[in-house]
Amino acid sequence: MSGQRRISHPMYSMGPFDIIEVGANTLKDTNNFGQFNYGSSVVLEDKATGKPYNHEILLSGYGSRTTAPVRDRVYLLGGRFVKNPEEPPTGDEGEARCTGYTFFYDQRWASYANRSVSAA
Repeated sequence: MSGQRRISHPMYSMGPFDIIEVGANTLKDTNNFGQFNYGSSVVLEDKATGKPYNHEILLSGYGSRTTAPVRDRVYLLGGRFVKNPEEPPTGDEGEARCTGYTFFYDQRWASYANRSVSAA
């Protein structure tokens, strides 16, 4: 088990996320709850130039069909960032590389927070 790579300290964050792409979900026709996936971006600073740039990320959360985020809307989400490992072409686990980040969010909290903001 010592050869496996695991993220031991995920980065927790909260902020606005623009849903720019709707990904696959795990809902069947009769299901009301499942895993939802989206594309979004976060602004990062290029260390070499000091200029900001948009870094594409995946958003993933478990929730209901009726409260799922929709495309082209901004949601206040709280959750954690986790690095995405990429399978190495040689199949060697020691060569795994990070291709980006996934943000796992709590949809129940996000639905409540967005309702509170829009009601104000």
